[in-house]
Amino acid sequence: SIVWVAHTALWCCIAVALTQAISPLAIGSGIPEMKSILSGNILYQYLSRRTLLAKVLGLTAALGSGLPLGKEGPFIHTSCCLCETLLALPAFERLRVSHALRTQMLMAACAVGVSSNFGSPVGGVLFSIEVTSTYFLV
Repeated sequence: SIVWVAHTALWCCIAVALTQAISPLAIGSGIPEMKSILSGNILYQYLSRRTLLAKVLGLTAALGSGLPLGKEGPFIHTSCCLCETLLALPAFERLRVSHALRTQMLMAACAVGVSSNFGSPVGGVLFSIEVTSTYFLV
């Protein structure tokens, strides 16, 4: 029993240390921040590769500890970080420079994050519209 508690505590500490050391912006679910970004606010470095790395490693370590975690928010944040990383490529420059197209791409990334978590594409799109209803009129 003490081994189980020590194992869980060790992986929790690793998750916190990794996230804090790599990028403290990866803390939290990500849904409120994505709502803020989609409504037009600018959060610098929130969707960076460094934040993506911290989110993936921290979430993996936290799940390895056996803690029950909600994965909807982290999946949304991770998919939006991946979207922002892809938008930085020269092939997607037209999408990156247009604010409207960039916002639509981030909204699609939110839908991808939710639908990949639940395993239902239509349900994911509907849930992402509900979650981010500050941007779309529902």
